[in-house]
Amino acid sequence: MAYVYTLANAKGNCGKSTVALNLAICCARAGYRTLAVDLDQQGNLSVALGTDLNNLSLTTHRLLVDEEAEIEKFLVEVRPRLKLLPNTIDIDADDLLETKKVNRELILRRKLKPVLRDFDIVIIDTPPAMRTATLNGLAVADTVIIPIDSSYFALLGLNQLLQVVAAIREAHKPDMVIRALTTMFNRRQAAVTDCTSCVLRTRNFPDHPSLPPARRTGVRAGKAASYL
Repeated sequence: MAYVYTLANAKGNCGKSTVALNLAICCARAGYRTLAVDLDQQGNLSVALGTDLNNLSLTTHRLLVDEEAEIEKFLVEVRPRLKLLPNTIDIDADDLLETKKVNRELILRRKLKPVLRDFDIVIIDTPPAMRTATLNGLAVADTVIIPIDSSYFALLGLNQLLQVVAAIREAHKPDMVIRALTTMFNRRQAAVTDCTSCVLRTRNFPDHPSLPPARRTGVRAGKAASYL
């Protein structure tokens, strides 16, 4: 049975898709059968894994709103041991998902169930908002990783996010693990160091230690996406 990691943060530009991308590729290279799930309609994870969004019709959101849809038809093989459930902008599907009333946060869990035995690891990238798609990613997660870019703005909505995660954990995943991951780290900037220290010692993670900073920020990292 696959172990599920969900990347979540209501703030954008904090490195969710980048972390999800690197986790998925590294897990596949390490020999784990890996599924990457793109719940973000921006589709950055899908593009990074080679998907042409202009010709994409079988999206994650379409899977979630279609009761009869079978997940196997939506999966794309990216490379050996790595498959992708891609996504792109679909306003109609997003509206339909938001209007669902009964257990709408559990749709992804039901859709993934038939294929979880085919994978060792599932990596889920969520949108930068507390919408139904994000709640679906949280409800199926064994571990939630919260990427926090090393700035003071990143801390503002952290308490609200943790309240949502805690509610999902209490209702659906009592054993859920929560981890904070500081990204875009540059130890030469005092504000970044202070922010990272705040995350590491925050009372919000007393039983769930924060992960070491993911990477240093720099010009080369920012330019890398332009070569996809």
